[in-house]
Amino acid sequence: MAQKKSGAQREHRRKRRARNRAISFVVFLILIVGIGFGGYMGVRFFLKMSSENHVREEQHLEAVLSENAIVSDNSVPESVLPEIPVEEDEVPPEEIEVDLDELSEEERAVRELVASMPLEEKIAGLFVIHPEAITGVDPVVIAGDGTRSALEQNAIGGFWYQPKNVTGAEEIKEMISGTKEMYREIYGRDIMLFVQEEGAMNTIAGTTTGESAIDAAAVIGASGDASNAYNGYLNLARILHNYGMPCDFGINCAVKQTEDCYLGERAFHEDAQIVAEMVNSATRGLNDQMVFACLMDFPGEGRLTADPGVEATYVDATLEQMQETDLLAFQAGIDAKAPMIRMSAAYYKEAFGEDVPATFSESVISNLRNELGFSGVIVSADLSLPSINAKYSAADSAVLALQAGCDIILCPSDYTLAHAAIAAAVANGTITEQRIEESLIRIYMMQQNAGE
Repeated sequence: MAQKKSGAQREHRRKRRARNRAISFVVFLILIVGIGFGGYMGVRFFLKMSSENHVREEQHLEAVLSENAIVSDNSVPESVLPEIPVEEDEVPPEEIEVDLDELSEEERAVRELVASMPLEEKIAGLFVIHPEAITGVDPVVIAGDGTRSALEQNAIGGFWYQPKNVTGAEEIKEMISGTKEMYREIYGRDIMLFVQEEGAMNTIAGTTTGESAIDAAAVIGASGDASNAYNGYLNLARILHNYGMPCDFGINCAVKQTEDCYLGERAFHEDAQIVAEMVNSATRGLNDQMVFACLMDFPGEGRLTADPGVEATYVDATLEQMQETDLLAFQAGIDAKAPMIRMSAAYYKEAFGEDVPATFSESVISNLRNELGFSGVIVSADLSLPSINAKYSAADSAVLALQAGCDIILCPSDYTLAHAAIAAAVANGTITEQRIEESLIRIYMMQQNAGE
């Protein structure tokens, strides 16, 4: 009897252990499945949160950039502000570090000044505009409180005065000196002031001031004597210097290739060599009286019968043909140390391959820099011209001119939009701040080298 009871107990314990093992196995399986499912859900949650964070970061970045961009109908089109790919290991030229110890004292001081300026002020310093663009007064004939207020709010690089701004000899003198004084008080540096004075077109000399102007370029060129160009422009420079006017859009480099060239008496001659000699002498005449000479309008408009500022106009010439004629005069002016060259609004597709106005063409400006060796200040075409406004907005034209290589942005149709467009281009990386500084350094070095 005892043996039967002992055997039954052993069998009961065996079954209980088997049941416990089975329960433990099931619990283990449940635990493994639970851990796996929990890990899976955790990974999904992590990925979801990461994705949402990434989206939020992108939205935040877009919001930051939108604060610097132009809004509504005046927004800068993406087609105008493309991403600029940089090849691996390639460093954009304007971002190459400069060893300040190897620079002259003047250039080092200029670079330090430019680096210290706020971005908004750097951008404004690229613009030369008509005073009416920021004063709200038309015409501006005095430098009063309105001019001071406008300059305090807009650190523009300079003004381009028109005949309507000149009401008399003393009045223009006072306006020029007053504007200069205001600008120095506000910013501690010089403002650039321009007129277009070239004999056939006058703003100060030969108009309401009673001063005698030089002969038209065609009259000087017809003499065949380059000393007439030197003496004439030296006399003109004395007049401008007497009025305190530092810059002159004054030397037309066109080689007339057709009898009915739209420039008329503004062009020196049809012979490229004679034009080159006249341009060289005229440049030296202005330089010798410390008036900044600006050669016009690169790469040459002597083949045109219609004004390229009125409607889109194409120059029918190859690069080789232009090198034998048109470019000779510009080279002569560069050799005479012309500090500035203004770009044309005409199209030079056959010669340079780009179907855009020369002022927006990297190929044209590259030729000026690399082939002709010009290291001075490049001025855009007048961006308020009808031919440019018909196709390009104020925002587009300012960005394109700077991208192409212009240093001074001349008279956009809307200064505020143009300034904002460049700020937006810097914000999205299309234009670097170093690129802007590069142009400012050229401008300020030109002013430093004037010897005033």
